[in-house]
Amino acid sequence: MSSFGADPIDFTNLDAACASGNKCLHAIPGVAFVLVRENIVSEMDTVPRQSYYMSLPLYAGDAPPLTPPVPSLAALRQALREYPTDGVAGRHADYTRKAQFIRKQLVARGFMSPISFDEQTCTLSMFNIPSGLTFDRWFDLNLEAGFVIYGCKGWLREKYFQIANMGELSMAQIESWVESVDAVLADRR
Repeated sequence: MSSFGADPIDFTNLDAACASGNKCLHAIPGVAFVLVRENIVSEMDTVPRQSYYMSLPLYAGDAPPLTPPVPSLAALRQALREYPTDGVAGRHADYTRKAQFIRKQLVARGFMSPISFDEQTCTLSMFNIPSGLTFDRWFDLNLEAGFVIYGCKGWLREKYFQIANMGELSMAQIESWVESVDAVLADRR
């Protein structure tokens, strides 16, 4: 879902995939979509409807059963117009370059990742929270510096955080975040 449009996906053995217009497509939240193999679409009409809103056949075509989120659809249309001409490969290369920079900089500052970088997406990096800080405090320090980090789920929340490099982020903005990490770490010494 999060890396659709940036990480290559082998659709060979997939019957369906869902994604969102925001994140790596660079639209705004509010539109999700499902890609379904044509040979399965006709079969979906034979499945008894369990609810009104969650029945995919109702959303086929140009006349959804509910008022569509017009601003979100317009943003998605524009984002698709602006999508790199070299497609997923271009977006993947850009995000990979940014992720590698972030990872190199944080490792040099003593941060560790519980997951091999080879197994992480090009859109997010996961690192330990600095010693002596809770996630909430680390989040607040980053927010005070003008940056938003992501928390992990469940028991991982108090050990690790995620930093995203998807969207219209420039290298200057990423470098500025790294400088803010230096300032926070220096203040703690």
